[in-house]
Order: sequence, then structure tokens, then C-alpha cells
Amino acid sequence: MILFGYRQTVKELARLMAQCRNCGMQGWQVVFRTLTWFTLFFIPVLPLWISRKVQCGTCGTVQKLSKADADAMIAHAGAHH
Repeated sequence: MILFGYRQTVKELARLMAQCRNCGMQGWQVVFRTLTWFTLFFIPVLPLWISRKVQCGTCGTVQKLSKADADAMIAHAGAHH
């Protein structure tokens, strides 16, 4: 019997003060990456999907980001440290 499935790992990439695209409030925005893995016997073997998202600290809305938008937000956060 072969056990296979999927698993997601989440990594925070940046945290910055910015205006939310949903509620319009200025507040903390967290940029993170979600990686979906194909697993074999519960061991991550092959990365399948990568998505980048931002979550508003005020309203909690999570929105997908393009790689370019995520990179720009990460660079902006790094410039203010």
C-alpha cells in the first residue's frame, strides 16, 4: 500500500505598514508564501504549487499576489528596516 497526498507549508516573507486593498486602512500587512507539496508516506517529495498572499492585520482579508507584487512588497519592507 502506497500512501500519498498533499501538504502545505506557509512561510512569512515580510511584514510592513501599508494600506489594505480591501478595507483601505493603514496597518500591518503580512506577505507570505504557501507551498503545496506532493507527499509520499507523509514525506514532502515534489513541490506542486507556489502562491503568494498578503493578509491585512486590520480586517484579516487574505488576497493573492503576483510574484512581482510580492517581490515589490518584500523589497519595500526591507528598505524600511
